[in-house]
Amino acid sequence: QAQQAQQGQQAQRAQWAQQEPRPTQPFPPPVPPAATAHHPPRFQEDDGEESMTGEEEVEEEVEEEDAAWDNLVRPLRLRPKVELSEDGRGAYIITVKSPKASAMEVTVSPETQTLHLKGLVAPESQRERQAILQLAEDHLASFPRWHRQRRVSEAGLLRQVCRGMYGAVNESLELPADADLGGATRMQQSFGGRGSLSIRVPRRRRHVQKPLHSQYSPWFQHGLHGPQHQQRRNPFVTTGGGGARGGSWHW
Repeated sequence: QAQQAQQGQQAQRAQWAQQEPRPTQPFPPPVPPAATAHHPPRFQEDDGEESMTGEEEVEEEVEEEDAAWDNLVRPLRLRPKVELSEDGRGAYIITVKSPKASAMEVTVSPETQTLHLKGLVAPESQRERQAILQLAEDHLASFPRWHRQRRVSEAGLLRQVCRGMYGAVNESLELPADADLGGATRMQQSFGGRGSLSIRVPRRRRHVQKPLHSQYSPWFQHGLHGPQHQQRRNPFVTTGGGGARGGSWHW
């Protein structure tokens, strides 16, 4: 009986084993694709920050150097050379001659007949900057020894060399009364490059009234003292920037 009971238990266990579901095979981990020329392998930085390439470092150094020269000449005041002419077709031509003139900001105020120029002229090329540094060294060498032994500001010396050539431009130009500033346009440069800027301002048409002639005396039309000859005033005046008339001067 014991043997029969043992055989019965073994048969029942075999039957249960057949009914139990077989364990499924787990999914294999994803295999990364092989690195190719189009998909190079990526490496994760340990510190979590992206390292700069050599080209980016050079660009950052150039930007810092440009900003340093801009800050150096910004306190200086630069007045560009401005010329006024007529094109023979009823318009004024304003020509601004200065380094980086074409990059200057130009705005107009028709209510005050004023044209505004704003910008910053700083040395851009390495050749210009090296020439300025050399001039500063030569200027310092010309000082007496006792003067050189005193503390000399490098920035002040460089600004002294740059004065008159570089600096901030902030000029307000007063135009003739017949200049139509509402129609002012920039002209395409055919010469001069970035160192020249031309602005065309059309002229308004004037309605000239015929003089009244007297039948009694030819002097009546000129007054009792005869014809008066007045000196013609140059209509193109700078107001020294911002509309201030403290130091007005003519071209």
